[in-house]
Formats: sequence, structure tokens, C-alpha cells
Amino acid sequence: MTPTGYFLDHLWLIPLFPLATAALMLFFGRRLPKIGVSMLCVGSVGLSFIYAVGAVLQLLATEPEHR
Repeated sequence: MTPTGYFLDHLWLIPLFPLATAALMLFFGRRLPKIGVSMLCVGSVGLSFIYAVGAVLQLLATEPEHR
């Protein structure tokens, strides 16, 4: 049995957030103000961090024999 939970089921989003933001910056980075670019880039890494911490906490909350 594999552990389930929202964050564990959506681990694929952790690298997707920064990759999607990098793609946005490639196409629209020069058109956006510097503060907008900074907020998007830092925000995507922060969101990935939140998802990673959530996944670790869900994994630690499962029973050891089901990890």
C-alpha cells in the first residue's frame, strides 16, 4: 500500500512551478516590471517549498510500515 494524500499525490507539481515560471519569464520577462518578475520567481520557488514540506509531513504522518 502506498501512502496517499494531497501533497503526495501531487509531487509532480514541485518541479512544475519553477519550470512554468521560467517559461513565462522566457516569453514575457522583459515586458513585466522587475518587481513582478521577482515576485513570480520567488513565489514559484516558495510554492514548491510549501508543497515539498507538505509532502514530507504527510509521509511522516503515515504509519512506518506503509511508507
